[in-house]
Amino acid sequence: MYDNKNEIFIRWQGRQIEQFGFVTNFIIGLATGVLAFQTNIIFNSGSTMEKIGQSDKFLFIFSGLIVFLSLCFGCLIAIRTVQITMEAEKKRMDGIGEMRKLVRNIDKKTWQYLKLQISLFIIGLLLFLKFSLDFFFLALP
Repeated sequence: MYDNKNEIFIRWQGRQIEQFGFVTNFIIGLATGVLAFQTNIIFNSGSTMEKIGQSDKFLFIFSGLIVFLSLCFGCLIAIRTVQITMEAEKKRMDGIGEMRKLVRNIDKKTWQYLKLQISLFIIGLLLFLKFSLDFFFLALP
């Protein structure tokens, strides 16, 4: 099916980049949704927001910042993935050895960024859920 191992490597490297991009974009979408929901709470719940304590306000702001950081890391991952893809296209005709070395170096950092993005999102989401429970129970008559 494939003439040599280079084609197999390039094919699977492309698959990995695709799946990596899907996960990153999914987390970016979720983070954007959480930030939009938080913004909606700020603009539409003025009187209830005044009733909550300082610790809950801090929790709300802190969770928003963490989710925003997750969103920023997602954008950084997308940029790095594009760099890998562009470099792969440049090296496609050249030797595969240099490309493997480059992909491994960039890949390590990108995987770390993905783990950080997901961790920040989960922490921010959990903090926001804790705030939401307090906030909505306070808003009940």
